[in-house]
Amino acid sequence: MKFCPECGSKLVEGAKFCGSCGAKLIKEVESFDIDKFCKSLIITSDEGVCTEKVASEDVFLRIKDAADRGNGLAAYVVSSMYSYGFDLNDKELLPCDPDERVRYLFIAAKAGCHFAQSELGNALWCGIEDSEDYEEGEHPDSFYWIEKAAQQGNVFALHRASYAYLDGDYGQKVDWAKALDCFK
Repeated sequence: MKFCPECGSKLVEGAKFCGSCGAKLIKEVESFDIDKFCKSLIITSDEGVCTEKVASEDVFLRIKDAADRGNGLAAYVVSSMYSYGFDLNDKELLPCDPDERVRYLFIAAKAGCHFAQSELGNALWCGIEDSEDYEEGEHPDSFYWIEKAAQQGNVFALHRASYAYLDGDYGQKVDWAKALDCFK
């Protein structure tokens, strides 16, 4: 079975163009780069994930499988899909499920995905709406994840960390020098 390197759709044998996205197929491709595809879905961590590019159930299953195997970018995409639910061609592939969203955020964050680390840290601090396990309040790991993302240069995490050091958010002590480092 061959798949489009741009959108991940199944290809017709001998095709010179993808039937789904129209990409020109210079050579036959047996697989596509899951990380590259998932990166193309991520707009920014505050704007979310562009799930409209997931044009086939096969692509969705590849992303979900990669996430279940610990791929950080794929787990971040799946966590975003659980935020609102994911339907494709009038078929529900994932329901809206805040607890599953957090579970996949943890998978992505532990795998080093700075988008997930930043989002997870903030979500743990602010609480997760409709979640049974993560209500609003100071979660002890919230700043840990913000800091991990900030160390990778995630701008949203750096912004949050700078204000944490300025105002004492996320349970941090006020430290203007650290705040200035984050702003830089």
